[in-house]
Amino acid sequence: MDVKEVYKFNDTRVIFVGIVNGGKNFISETKCRLLLDDQEYCKILIEGEMIPKSPEKRDFRSLSTLDFLGDIEILKKSKCKLISLEA
Repeated sequence: MDVKEVYKFNDTRVIFVGIVNGGKNFISETKCRLLLDDQEYCKILIEGEMIPKSPEKRDFRSLSTLDFLGDIEILKKSKCKLISLEA
């Protein structure tokens, strides 16, 4: 996923919004590498997608994690990418 927006909720959940490469219809729980500016930042567990891709064309998707990611501002200022470790 090429991440375009990052949000953090009070329960420490971090939401990534972006474009999923490969056109996968539904993303289940998976381990991912989080890249910041093309450098590995950490490995995280992505929760399964809450709303599956609809039949309509929808470019932006959202994924979330409860893993601790530190200062969210670092993510917002960087070029973020999620890459599945199970691909």
